Parts: sequence; structure tokens; C-alpha cells
Amino acid sequence: NMNTFSGSLELTAYKKPLPERTSLCLFNGNELIFSIYGKWLMPLFEAEKFLADYEAKHGKPENLCVHDTSAGKAAVLLMFRLGAKYIHADLMSELAVDFAECLNRKYPEKQMQVSFGKTVPRLLCQTETFFEKIEDEGFMYANLRQRAGLEDF
Repeated sequence: NMNTFSGSLELTAYKKPLPERTSLCLFNGNELIFSIYGKWLMPLFEAEKFLADYEAKHGKPENLCVHDTSAGKAAVLLMFRLGAKYIHADLMSELAVDFAECLNRKYPEKQMQVSFGKTVPRLLCQTETFFEKIEDEGFMYANLRQRAGLEDF
């Protein structure tokens, strides 16, 4: 009976190298459901829009996996909000890794498994510097949407 193993399906697709001119991929299990090329956090905001649509048609992905080229603290917040269970970034800041652990402790029912190609202490980006000491997820999210031009001021 094949179903015995469905719960422990090995998720490998999301860790494979990203195709050229792709900065973000979303997988439901091992199935690619979304990919995009873009700058800053815009691909994650696009993913948010895509998922709202996807979930309306197919329901919530059972095992949402995300692969991003680079992820700082802000990206981890957005991935968490997407409902990602598995996150892989080619480059991830230690700030982001710590924040993911912090979210995992705070929301034990929404555990994220984090992996990366390599880490750096911080990404060289204003967003990373700005959010370094901020732990308020609601504030961070509102601020990011504003920076992305998605919010009325």
C-alpha cells in the first residue's frame, strides 16, 4: 500500500538549483506551482497574490516549500506568512536564521524547516538593517507593504 509513505514523502525538488532568471520558486510538495524573477522582496509579494488565487481553487498547499536566491529577516517573515513549511535560500543571513527559529518557538504549530547554501551575518540591504532589532511581525509586514508600494499611505 503506497499510502503508508505519503506522510513522509521526501521533499527534494525545492532544494534543487533555481533555473536561470528565476529568483523564487514555490512548490507544493515536490510539484512546482509558481516561479518568478524579480528584485528585492517583490517576488514574495507576487507569490502572496498567486497563493491567494491558488488556495481559492485548490485549497491550501499541504507542504508549501519555498526556494529563494537570498533571504534576510524580511523574506523569512513573508515566507512564514505564506505558510511555508520548508524554506531554502542560496544565501541566508544569520539574522534571518535566528528570526526563523524565533518564529518556530513562538508558533510551534507552524514550524518552518530552514536550509541554505551559505550564510552571512547580514544581507547588505536597508531593510535588513532597519528590521534588525524589530520583532513586531505586524509592524514589519505593514512597513514592507508600504515600501513595496502596495499600501495606501
